[in-house]
Amino acid sequence: MECSSGRGNASLEHAQPKLAYQTERAKPVKVLQEVLTQAIDKVNEVSDKTERDRRFRVFMDLFEAILAYHRLAAGAINGG
Repeated sequence: MECSSGRGNASLEHAQPKLAYQTERAKPVKVLQEVLTQAIDKVNEVSDKTERDRRFRVFMDLFEAILAYHRLAAGAINGG
């Protein structure tokens, strides 16, 4: 499925198994997996394309914020 903003959300279908795999490799990822799985489920639970696209954009905003925080925290830890 393609989001009208040009970003597809078909890859969300593959995200949950990848998260599960990473969680098995690194147990501290479990909390992140739980949060992202709930967010992905919220995107996927609606059939209306407009609402699904809106939820996908919200998910992407959340994911980008988590990534930015991680990068900032890693820089602070590494003296950057």
